[in-house]
Amino acid sequence: MNCSVQSFIILLCNHEYIDLYMEIDDPSVELIRTPFGGRICGRNIPVSRISMYETLVLAFYTDRTRVTPELFEEPTNS
Repeated sequence: MNCSVQSFIILLCNHEYIDLYMEIDDPSVELIRTPFGGRICGRNIPVSRISMYETLVLAFYTDRTRVTPELFEEPTNS
């Protein structure tokens, strides 16, 4: 199986993920019209991000097929 890191990350994001929108200068604008700040999923700790505006949107998505107690556990440093 030959797959890149990017395609592996996409596979991890199939069931639960958080989309981040942080460059929102007008809270009334639709999210589709704002810059995409990234997708957080899996057990990796996301990098720090700084927004230049006062609005931040975290959109949580799940397909409810893999909900386990570990889903919201804090990752351990290994």
